[in-house]
Amino acid sequence: MLNSMKIDKKFIESLRFLSQTSRILTQPLQKGELISTILEESLKLSDADLVSLVMLDQGRSPDDVFVMSPGSKKKLHLDPEDFDFNDQGCEMSVPCELDENDVWNHFFKEKLERQYKCRLRLPLFFKNKWSGHLDFYSRNSSCFETENMVDFLKALADSFSLAYENAELRELVQKKTFENRLLIDTSQMLANVLEQDEVLAAIAEALKLVVDYDAISIYLLKEDGYLYAIHSKGYDDPEYENLLRDKLGAGLVGWAAKTGQGVVVDDVSKDSRYIIARNTTKSELVVPIKLKDRVIGVFNIESDRENAYKEHDLDLLSTFAAKSAIAIERATLYRELVMKRQLDQEVSIARSIQKTFLPRKKLEFKGFDIAGINISSHQVGGDYFDYIKIEEGQTGLVIADVSGKGIPASLIMASFRASLIAEIRNNYAIRAIMQKVNRLMTESLDQGNFVTAVYGVLDNRSKIFTFSNAGHFPPILIDRDGKRTELKEGGIAFGIEPNARYEERPIGLHDGDILIFFTDGVTEVQNPEGDQFETDRLVDIVKKNRAKPAKEIAHTIVDAIHEFKDPDFVLDDLTIMILKVIT
Repeated sequence: MLNSMKIDKKFIESLRFLSQTSRILTQPLQKGELISTILEESLKLSDADLVSLVMLDQGRSPDDVFVMSPGSKKKLHLDPEDFDFNDQGCEMSVPCELDENDVWNHFFKEKLERQYKCRLRLPLFFKNKWSGHLDFYSRNSSCFETENMVDFLKALADSFSLAYENAELRELVQKKTFENRLLIDTSQMLANVLEQDEVLAAIAEALKLVVDYDAISIYLLKEDGYLYAIHSKGYDDPEYENLLRDKLGAGLVGWAAKTGQGVVVDDVSKDSRYIIARNTTKSELVVPIKLKDRVIGVFNIESDRENAYKEHDLDLLSTFAAKSAIAIERATLYRELVMKRQLDQEVSIARSIQKTFLPRKKLEFKGFDIAGINISSHQVGGDYFDYIKIEEGQTGLVIADVSGKGIPASLIMASFRASLIAEIRNNYAIRAIMQKVNRLMTESLDQGNFVTAVYGVLDNRSKIFTFSNAGHFPPILIDRDGKRTELKEGGIAFGIEPNARYEERPIGLHDGDILIFFTDGVTEVQNPEGDQFETDRLVDIVKKNRAKPAKEIAHTIVDAIHEFKDPDFVLDDLTIMILKVIT
């Protein structure tokens, strides 16, 4: 009965300890406090003669071991070379007898003049990795055999592991917080801000901690030679807003930017350089913002008191300006980078959309071989070609070129394509289609913009191609004998004259004929001597390679262009479409 009461009492004590441990987990203890608490409570629970804690730092051998015995707590130094931490000596989580040769027994004999006969070693896991062990030592050869004792101590070790992980996380957060506060306290909070508006506001706020003012304006020097106040405070009268722009050399701000020197003005009423922007201003301090000896802007602070600033303030503001220059430049570069990324993303989307305008697969129809290539000088361009299915036995062929380059040209091209396809679907005659498209383009295009194009319908059965040319480079027909014919008939480019009239012309195609469609990016390529590629060279290449499939002829032309051109010559948008009549 007495033994049963002792066991129950011990069991209750163990439960009480685990309850205390649970409370420990909820407390924001530092790691040192946590270690002391765990050792102390472990010693009470286990009746051990010594409890030790070994922590492995990210898998490395420890330098110290924390030990506690009744009435004593110590941190002992370890020599990692003397220990093999992978050799545990006996099974984990099971009490085992120790002999004098045990490395830890030898260690405690040297450090504490004690030896132990039994040990229970419990592993500690942090983030699912073995990170140390909690050891219980006894001078008795039979130890920790009380019912449920090992289970309770295992629960203790697991609880400690979680608590220690939490403590490490708290310390990490506290450290980061301290570092951030330190940065703010040293005025280098500017390094934490990338948005230009936030940078300038932070500069103005931090500057007031260094040099007091009643009004501040921060100017940046633009390419047009003017200094623009991109941040200002204290100029409440709207009447003076337009004055917060100075030309290089004009006013105190312009003078500082031009000379690269700062200036203290004790009484602005006596300085002819002063431009009135505040009626209450009495004194002013102006300092250029320089980056690697290059003036990028100006700090201007004003006070309602005379003689408010001294040379010391000038030195302080100059130093602050040097630090601010880096922050401003970084913010400017960041803004440019963000804008570039946004533009690149938009251009990428535009390019993906524009690719859908071009033929997605080779057009297969009896008696003809057709292929095309489109190469933009930018990610998107103003050239366009397509094969458009009209009805059985009839295919629309189109090539077009928009004035200009890049995104503006691609938008115009998208508008042209939509207009053309809409009119084709209405099944009008070619000349009517051309007139309607021209009227739509004239209404939508700004003055100076235009589109050149050739549109025609190929009758697969009769082998008749009926076309109209709207101011485009004439396609060239090369017959089987090498005779050359240019397809010029049509009218002026789209977008110039709303009432322009267009004519259409049918031509018969025969076996062996080759029809070449191209944009000016092909013929206007220049070599190092300044000579252009021109149509004669284009025709010669086609004649020499006429036996090849249409796709190979188109690629041969592109290869010849790259071989011909000056390495420094920037290619325009380049489009080629080859139609071969085959038996």
